[in-house]
Amino acid sequence: MKKIPRIPCGYLYLGKLNILLCMKLSFALVFLLSMQVSANVFSQDTRLSLRLDKVDLKEVLRAIEKKSDYRFLYKDDLFTGRQKVSVTASDEPVKDILQKVFASTGLTFKAMQNKLVVIAPAGEILKEVTVKGKVTDAANGLPLIGVTVQLKGSKVGAVTDPQGAFSLTAPDNATLVISYIGYIQQEVPVNGRTNIDIQLTVASTGLNQVVVIGYGSREKKDVTTSISSIGSEQIAQSVAMSPEFAIQGRMTGIHVSGNAANPMTRPTIRIRGVNTWGVSDPLYVVDGIPITELGAGIEGQIDARVADVRGGINIFAMLDPNDIASISVLKDASAAAIYGVRASNGVILITTKRGQAGAPSVDFSARYGVQNFAKTWDVLGTKDYVNFFKNSYAANPAVTLDPWFNPASPGYLGNSTVDEDWQTPLVNKNAPNQDYSVRVSGGSENTDYSFSLGYNNSESALINQGFERYSGSVKINTKIYKWLRTGINYRIAHIAGEDYNNSDLMDRALTPPWQPIYADGPAFLNGYAQVVKGYNPDGSWNKDKLYGEGTRINTFGSIALNTRKYKSLRNMGSVYLELEPLPNLKLKGTVSIDAYEHNRMEFGDYNSNFYDYTAGSPKDKGGGTSLGFYGERVTKNFNLVKELSLNYSRNFNGHQLDFLANVMDQQYRAGYSSGSSDYMTTLEPHLWTIDADRPYTEVQTDNFRWALEGLLGRVAYNYKSKYYLDAIVRYDGSSRFAKGNRWGVFPAMSAAWRISAEPFMKDQAWITDLKLRAGWGELGNQEVRNFAYISTVDKNPMYAFGSMPGGNGMGNYMLGAAMFSFPNPSIQWEKTATTNIGVDAVLWRGLTVTAEYYNKKTTGILQTTTLPPSVGAKNQPIANIASVRNSGMELSLGYEGKIGDFGFNAGANITTVKNEVLSTYGGVPLNNGTSRIETGYSMNYIYGYQVGGIFRDDAAAAAYDAVYNDKSAQQPHKAGDLWFRDINGPANAAKGHRFYTPGGDSAVDNFDQTYLGKTIPGYFYGFNVGLNYKGIDLSAFFQGVGDVQKLNTARQNLENTGTRGNNMSTSVLNAWSQQNPNSDMPRAVVGDPNANGRVSSRFVENAGYLRMGNLQLGYTLPASVYKATGGHLRYLRIYASASNLFLITKWKGLDPENDLQPMPRTFSIGLNSKF
Repeated sequence: MKKIPRIPCGYLYLGKLNILLCMKLSFALVFLLSMQVSANVFSQDTRLSLRLDKVDLKEVLRAIEKKSDYRFLYKDDLFTGRQKVSVTASDEPVKDILQKVFASTGLTFKAMQNKLVVIAPAGEILKEVTVKGKVTDAANGLPLIGVTVQLKGSKVGAVTDPQGAFSLTAPDNATLVISYIGYIQQEVPVNGRTNIDIQLTVASTGLNQVVVIGYGSREKKDVTTSISSIGSEQIAQSVAMSPEFAIQGRMTGIHVSGNAANPMTRPTIRIRGVNTWGVSDPLYVVDGIPITELGAGIEGQIDARVADVRGGINIFAMLDPNDIASISVLKDASAAAIYGVRASNGVILITTKRGQAGAPSVDFSARYGVQNFAKTWDVLGTKDYVNFFKNSYAANPAVTLDPWFNPASPGYLGNSTVDEDWQTPLVNKNAPNQDYSVRVSGGSENTDYSFSLGYNNSESALINQGFERYSGSVKINTKIYKWLRTGINYRIAHIAGEDYNNSDLMDRALTPPWQPIYADGPAFLNGYAQVVKGYNPDGSWNKDKLYGEGTRINTFGSIALNTRKYKSLRNMGSVYLELEPLPNLKLKGTVSIDAYEHNRMEFGDYNSNFYDYTAGSPKDKGGGTSLGFYGERVTKNFNLVKELSLNYSRNFNGHQLDFLANVMDQQYRAGYSSGSSDYMTTLEPHLWTIDADRPYTEVQTDNFRWALEGLLGRVAYNYKSKYYLDAIVRYDGSSRFAKGNRWGVFPAMSAAWRISAEPFMKDQAWITDLKLRAGWGELGNQEVRNFAYISTVDKNPMYAFGSMPGGNGMGNYMLGAAMFSFPNPSIQWEKTATTNIGVDAVLWRGLTVTAEYYNKKTTGILQTTTLPPSVGAKNQPIANIASVRNSGMELSLGYEGKIGDFGFNAGANITTVKNEVLSTYGGVPLNNGTSRIETGYSMNYIYGYQVGGIFRDDAAAAAYDAVYNDKSAQQPHKAGDLWFRDINGPANAAKGHRFYTPGGDSAVDNFDQTYLGKTIPGYFYGFNVGLNYKGIDLSAFFQGVGDVQKLNTARQNLENTGTRGNNMSTSVLNAWSQQNPNSDMPRAVVGDPNANGRVSSRFVENAGYLRMGNLQLGYTLPASVYKATGGHLRYLRIYASASNLFLITKWKGLDPENDLQPMPRTFSIGLNSKF
C-alpha cells in the first residue's frame, strides 16, 4: 500500500534584501498564509466542494486529502489502467463524493478509525481489526520503549509503552512498519491477525543510522559527503571531562591532541591537517547553535591580553557528556559549506538527547575513579648532583667555581643532608574523579521532553588544580496543531575551578635536590622553606638565592599562601516555531543565545615573595603596609543567532526532492572588566574588595564585537535511493572586511551512486550495500583582526606640553592619539577548496568499509607583510598572500557478528595527511622560535642544526676546527663535544639563492639551520575490539599517531649539562668522559661553551605512539531481574574501566603529547540504569 504523494504548492524567492527585513516579511507572510490554510485543511467539517473534470483517481483523492483530514490506503497497482473520472460536488459529505467517484470503477472503499479510508477492488471484504503486540530486543528479550508502529502508507500508528506493548486499529490486509533508532526497520503484514509480537535486531551495518548533517539529518546510506559520527555508547566510554576527547581515535580525519592532567585543559583538534597559520580550530555547533568564544579566534593569537582574559576553563567542559546523543564531524567542504565562512576548518556538530514517545523514564548514571601518573622524571640525588657539578666545573677552567660548589667557601652546600624529591609532593595521588547524571524523558505522539541534571567533580593529578560542574538542561518539542510545532532547548552550567599551581613535573624535576621544601621559620611561612635571604638587619630586602644559581621557586609555599579561582556561568538555549502552511512545506524560525560570564579571583600574599627569587620586597607595593594583592576579572560573552529556514520535501514516483533556504543573522559581542588593588588589609577571603578610591587600584575594560549575515540554499535530490545529487550555495557577509569585500559566495556540490541498488547487483549476495560518492566545495575563513581594513586610533601615546611650575622643562604629560596601523581595504576571506572521492560498502552483512581520498587547498592565507620602519607603521598590514595544501587517504573498517549467545565486534580507522606550504609572502620563510614555515615543506617544521657526530678525541676536534668555523662555539672544540654539519652558505641573489646557498662554506652559522622533522602527523589511527556473552561485555580501545617528530624540550632542559645548578636527568651520568669515551651524549661542561645544547637533531625525536585508550568490563542484568521488579527497573549495567593503561613509544620522556602534565592513568567503576 502506498501513501499518495503531495503536490508542491509554493516556493520562496530570496533576493538581495536586507536580511532582517526578509525575516520580518517572511514571518508575516507565513502567519497570514497559515491562518488561511488552517481554516480549510484542518476544518472538522467533512462536507466538501469539488469540481474536477477527467482526472486520475489519484488526483481526486489528493484533492480530498488537501481539504480534509481523510487519508487513503491502497495497493500500488490498484489504479493502473483505470479510466479518468469527473466529479462535481457542492458542500457534500465526503462519503457521498467517494460513492460518486467509485460508482463505475470496479472499486470500493471503507472508512476505518482515525479517518483512514481503505480502497480495494469491488467484492473484496474489508475488515477492521485491533492489533496488539509487544516489541522486544532480539538480542536480550528486553522490551523497547518508544518504538514506532505505523501503517504503511499512512501516518496512523502507535508508540510502544514501557513494557514494549502497542495497540492500534488497522485493515486486516494492512502492513505494519516497525522502526526504532539503531535497529533494522521491519515490515510485517497483518493478514487478519490480532496479536503480533516483534523482535528488532540492532542495525550493525548502520545503513539506517541517522546522521546529523547540519540543518537536518539523513540516513547513513543517503549521505553523499564526508561525515564521521559516533553515538552515545561510544561517548560513554570516555571518562574525560570534555566531549572533544570522546572522538579521539574513533573517527577518520580528526586528530585530537593535548591530553593533560588538568581537567580544564583545552584539547587541540585538527580536521584533515592544518589549513592556515592563523586560526585552525573547527567550528563547534551545539544543537544548532554555532559557538563563539572570546580568545578562541584571531584576537587570542595577536593580543596576549585577550588570550589571558579567555581564562583556563575549557568552554566545552561545560557540556555534560551524558547528555550527548551524537557527535558528527563535517570534514569536507561539500558537507561543511552549509556553515559558510565559519567552517573552513571543519565543523563538529554536537546533538544532545531528546525524549522519546512513551511513558516517562528515568536514566541514572554514576562513575567514580582515581587517576595517577604512570611515571615521573628520574633525576639526580644530592650526592650524584654534587659530584656531577664538580666534574662539570673542572671541564671549563674559564668559569669560576661558584661558592655553593666550592668546598673552601663558607657558602658550600655539598655537605647538605637534604635530598629532596620535588616531584612527589606535586602529585595528587589517587586524584578522585566523579560524575553523576540523571535524566527524565518521555513523550506522546505530539510532544517529547527531556530534563537532565548533572554533577562532576574532577581533581587534577597535580595538586591545587580542580574542576566542579553543576549542569542542567530542558528540551521540549511539541506539535500544537498538525501545522504548528514549537520547541525550546535550554542548557545551563556552573563551573568552579582552581588553578594556582604554576608548576609542572619538569619544573620540579629541575629543582636542586639540596633545596628543601620545608623548614623551620616564621609562623607566616607555614613551615615552608624560603628561597631568598629576605630582610637584612637594616630592613632592606635581600633577594640572593639560598641554594645556588639553580634555586627555584618554592611552589608549595606559594600555593599555601596564594589563590586563583574561577567561576563560570553559561546559559545556552534556543527556541523555534515551525509552520507547515502547505503539505511538505515547512517554515522554521529559530532564535539562539549563547551567553556566559567567566570570573577570575586572585589573591597574592606578599609574604610569598620569600618563596620567589623573581619577586621583590613584600613592602615594595601597597605603600609598604599592604598584606597582599587582590584582583577580579569578569569576562562576558554574548552570541545571538537568528535564523529563518524554508524547507520543501517531496517524494514522487521514486524521485525525492528536498529544498532548503536559510537566512541567518549572527551578532557577537564580548568584553571584560578587571580591577586590582595592591593594598589589602586582611587575609580573610570574604573581606577582599577593591576600593576605587585608593591610589593602588587599577581598573581596565575592553569590548569586542562583530557581525555575520548569510543566505543559504541547498537542493538535495535522489532517485529511488540510487542516484544522489546535492548542491549548496552560501552567500555570507562579515563585518571584519571592508564593504567592497564584505560579501562572498561559497558553493559546494556532491553526488553519489548506490551501485548495490542496481538490478544487476541483486545476485551479489555478499554485497549488502555499495556506494560511490564525490564532492567539491569552497569555504571561507573570516579570522582576521577587527578593523584591519582601516587605520584605528591609538590613544596610548603621551606628549609633553609647556613646562611645570618652577621651570621644570619636562612639561605636562598629555594624552595623545595616533594612527599606527597601515590598513589594507582589499583583505578578504581565506578560501579553502576541497575535493573528496569516497566509497562506502557493507559486505557479507557485517563488514563496513569506508575509504576516501581528499585534497584541500587553502589560498589567500592572511599573512602579515613587512614594511620599512620609515613608513611609521606600528601594526604591519595584513594581506591575502600564502597558500597551503593538505591531502591524504582515510580508511575505516568495522565488523559485528554473533554466534549463538556470543557476540563480537571490531573496528579500525586510519588517516594519512600530507601537508605542504605552496606559497608565502614573497617566498620568504617565516620563523617562530624553533619552528619554520617555508614553501615546499610541511607547515611549522622543526628548524635547527644537524648533528654530525661527537669528537672521540682532541685530534679529531682540532681537525674540524682547522676547516670549519662554528660561530656558536666560544672555545676550541675538545673530545666529547658535538660537531654540526655545514649545509648552506649565505644568500646569493645573483645566482637565484635569495635566502641561503645550498652547499657548505666552511662556516657553521644560522644559514646551516635546516629541516629536522615535521610536527603534523603523517598518519593517525584507532582500533577497537568488543566481546559480549549473556550480559557480560568486554571492550578495548587503542589510538595512536605516527610519522611525526617533536623537539624534546624536556630532555633539552634535563640534559643541559651547561647549567650552573639546575638538577638533571640521571641520563647525564652517561655523558662522554675519558672513562666513558663511547657515549653519544656530549661532555658535561659548565656554561656549555661550544653550544652542545643548541636546538639540533640531538633533541628531535620520533613522537609517534600507540596508547591503550580504554579497557572496560561490564555486566548487564538479565531480563528476568527487570520482570521481578514489576518493570520499575528496566535496565542496569555496572562496569569497571581503565584508561591509558599503557603507552608504546620511542619518545624519551613521560608522554609524547605532554611531558609537563602527562595524561594520567585512570581506573573507574560506574553504572548505567533506567527506571
